[in-house]
Amino acid sequence: MKVWESRCYSDGIPDEVPNKVMDSGRAPSYKALAISILKNDLLLKSIGFDGKESKWYSALKDKKRREESNQYDMF
Repeated sequence: MKVWESRCYSDGIPDEVPNKVMDSGRAPSYKALAISILKNDLLLKSIGFDGKESKWYSALKDKKRREESNQYDMF
């Protein structure tokens, strides 16, 4: 069973969905996927995917923020 079949799309991903549904990112379509690629949306946020930050990214970001603020931890 394919992923989309388990999510109530038994005929596969539709070519198009109504614009209101496509803009909200609630339903997949090949048109929405093509538009997100043309917009260079690498994380595909426009079609409902949510990129998650790793714990290492957060740690490096915190370290850089502390270095820029010139404050150091005492412990």
